[in-house]
Amino acid sequence: MAIKSIFKKDIYRHIDGVIKAEDNDVLKNELEEFVITDEIRGNLETFFENYNDGNSNGAWISGFFGSGKSHLLKILAAVLENRDVGGRRAAEIFLEHCEDNEDFTILKGLVERATRTPSRSILFNIGQQADATGRADRKDTILPAFLQVFNAHCGYCEQNPAVAAFERQLDEEDGHLAAFEAKFKELSGRDWKTNGRTRVMRYGAQIDQAYSAVTGTSATDIIGRYINQDFSVKDFANLVKDYIAKQKPGFRLNFFVDEIGQYVANSTPLMLTLQSIAEKLNTECRNSSWIIVTSQSNVTDVVGEMDDEQGNDFSRIIGRFNTKIQLSSKNVGEVIRARLLEKDAGAVPEVASVYNDFSGDMASIYDFADGMRKYRSFADCDDFVSLYPFVPYQFDLFRSAMIELSNHDAFTGRFQAVGERSTLEVCQIALKKLDAEGKIGSMIPFDLWFDGIEASIKPNIKNQVHIAANQLHNLDDEKKKLAIRVLKVLLIVKYVRGDYVASPRNICSLLIEDLSVNFAQLLADVKTVLSTLESESYVQRVGENYEYLTDSEKDLDSEIKRVIVDQSEVTAMLKDILFAGVIRGRKITASNGQAYAFTQMLDGATVGRPDGDLSVNFITPVNPDAGDLSGIMQQSFAKDELTVVLKPDPAILADIQNYLKTTKYLAQNPPMSQPDLALRTLLESRQTHKGAIQRRVEVAIRDKISSATILVRGTEVTVRATDPASRIKEGFSDLASKVYAHFRMV
Repeated sequence: MAIKSIFKKDIYRHIDGVIKAEDNDVLKNELEEFVITDEIRGNLETFFENYNDGNSNGAWISGFFGSGKSHLLKILAAVLENRDVGGRRAAEIFLEHCEDNEDFTILKGLVERATRTPSRSILFNIGQQADATGRADRKDTILPAFLQVFNAHCGYCEQNPAVAAFERQLDEEDGHLAAFEAKFKELSGRDWKTNGRTRVMRYGAQIDQAYSAVTGTSATDIIGRYINQDFSVKDFANLVKDYIAKQKPGFRLNFFVDEIGQYVANSTPLMLTLQSIAEKLNTECRNSSWIIVTSQSNVTDVVGEMDDEQGNDFSRIIGRFNTKIQLSSKNVGEVIRARLLEKDAGAVPEVASVYNDFSGDMASIYDFADGMRKYRSFADCDDFVSLYPFVPYQFDLFRSAMIELSNHDAFTGRFQAVGERSTLEVCQIALKKLDAEGKIGSMIPFDLWFDGIEASIKPNIKNQVHIAANQLHNLDDEKKKLAIRVLKVLLIVKYVRGDYVASPRNICSLLIEDLSVNFAQLLADVKTVLSTLESESYVQRVGENYEYLTDSEKDLDSEIKRVIVDQSEVTAMLKDILFAGVIRGRKITASNGQAYAFTQMLDGATVGRPDGDLSVNFITPVNPDAGDLSGIMQQSFAKDELTVVLKPDPAILADIQNYLKTTKYLAQNPPMSQPDLALRTLLESRQTHKGAIQRRVEVAIRDKISSATILVRGTEVTVRATDPASRIKEGFSDLASKVYAHFRMV
C-alpha cells in the first residue's frame, strides 16, 4: 500500500507556507482547514474578548519557528476584516469550525460580535517593509514602514512618502487628485499611478504643469516641497485618526505586523518607536486602531532582556500589548496531525499492526540517553497511528534546531523565520518524499526534514552537503548516499548544545527509515562514513560528538590539519597528563607511609631524568603495541618497574594531535589580532574547542587507567582501587614491598 493512500486528505494538495493577503484561493483553503486546538481556542477567546471590550489596543503572538504564529496572524486579519473570500465571508468560513461543539459556544459569540464592527486590516512583514523604505539606518525604519503600508492602504504612493503627502493634500484638502491624475496623463501620456509617481524627477515639469492647471496655483518643483518634512509618531497617529473618522461609526483600522520581535530585539530606538506608535494610536484613536504582532519570544521576555542589558524601562509596551498569545509545540503537533496526518479509517488497522510488530524495539532505537534532554517516544498505539510516519522527538528537536540556526544567522533573508516556511509545510515536503520511495512500515528519517528548509539556508552553510555529493570518491555509492544523509542531519542539529549529542549511535536514530532496520549494521556503516567525513574535514569530532563544518569552518579545519606535530610533542603532553595530572609529583607515598622517588617512563622509554631504584612505566593508548600484553609482560619481567598497561585507542592519539595542531595554529594566528570579525569568531570557537579536546583526552586517559592492567616485575597484580591515582599507589606499594626487604606494611 502506498503511503499516500493511508491519509484522509490528499498529502499532495497545495499548502502554502506563506499566506498572501491578496491570494483568495489560498486564503479560502487555509480558513477551511484552520485547526482550532484547545490552546488556540483559549487564546482566541481572550483576544476577541479584549478586542470587543476595547481593553488596550495591542496583541502579541509568540511562538517558536514554524509554530504557526504568522498563519494565525493572517487568519485574524482576514476574519476581523470579514473580507470576501471566493464569494464567502471570511468569518463565515471560520465559524464553521465552531458549529456543533458546545466548547466553542463562547468563541463563536465573541467572533460574531467582533465582525459586526466594521474594520480594515493592514498586514505586512516588518523586515521586508522596512527594507523597502530604503533607509540606510535600520533604527529609523519602524515609523516609515508603518507610514508606507498606511499610504498604500489609502491609495497613495507606497514607495515615496513625499509623493504620498502630495497626493494626500490634493485628495483630502483640495479634492483635486483625480483631476490632477487626468491632467498629468494628458500632458505626459503616462498613467500617474503606474508611471508618474515612481518617476517624479523625470516628469517634474509635467507634474508642476498639471498641479498648476488643476489648482490655479503656479508651482515649481512641487514634489520637492514635501521632501524631508518632519514627520513624527503623533503625525502618523493623527493621519490614522482622520482616516477612521471618515469611515462608518465604530470603524477600526488594525495593523497586523509579522516578525516584529526579531526586528526590534536588542535595539533601543526600534523598541522605543514601536512603544510610541502603540501609545499614540491608543491615545489618538483609543481602541479604534489595534496593533497585532508576532514574535519568537513573548513581549515580557523581549522587554526583560533589553531592560537588563541596556538599563531601559520598556514596561509601558507590556501594557500596550496586554493581550498575549503563546503558541506551544503541543499546538503545532495537534495542527499537523489534524491537517496532514489524519488517517483513512480503512488504513488504521494496518498502521496499528506496524506498531504492534515493532513497539518493543522503539524505546531502544529512538533513545537519546546521553543528552541533557529526554526526548519523548510514542506513548501507545493510538499515538503511533496519529503521528505515523513521524516520530515524536522530531518536532522538539526540529524546534530547538531552527531556533539555534536562526541565532547563528544560517537563514537567507533578514528577520525571517526558516525562510517563512511553517513546520506544517516542512512536514508535507518530507511526507511527499517518503511516499515516492517508501511503503507502509517506512518511517520519516530526520534528514528528510532538511529538504523542507534547504532553500532557506545560506549557501555558505549548506555548500558542503552538495560538495560532498560530488566528492567522497573512496566511498561506494551506498556509503556516499549515507554520508550525505549524515551531513544533512548534522547540519540541522549543528548548534543544538547539550540537549542532543551527535554521537554515532544518536545519529543512527535520526536516520532510521524502517523499523526493521539492522541497527548494529547501520551503526557500523555510520561510523565508517563519519571517519571519512572527519578525515576530509566535512565534520569535526569532539569526543563522541560530531559537528558539521560550514565552508569557512572547513577551510580553517584543513589549515589546522596541515600543521606538523612530531612525536616528542605527543610524548610531552602524555607525560604532563600522566605524571603531573594523575600522580602529581616525583614521589609516590606507598602504603607504609614512606615516599619513594621513581623514574618516569612512557612506552618503555625514560622521560626526564632517572630518579631512584623504582620506575613507573605507562604503556600509553597511542602505542601500537599496547594490545600485546604477553610481549609487555616479557619486557618488564624481573624489572623493578610498575607497568600500567592502558588499552590501545587510536582516537586518543587523533585527539592529542588535533589539540597540539590547534594550539600551534592559534599561537601563530591569535584570535584577537584578526581584523576580520568572522575569522576572529571562528578562531575563538576553535580556542574553546581546543579546551574541550584537552579535557576529553584527560578524562579518556584517566578512564583507561581505571581499567588498566597493572604489572609488577612482569606479573599482573590485583588492584582493588578504581580511582586512577589510588590504583597507581596500590600497585606501586606492591612493587616497593617486593624490592625492599625491610618494607613494612602500616
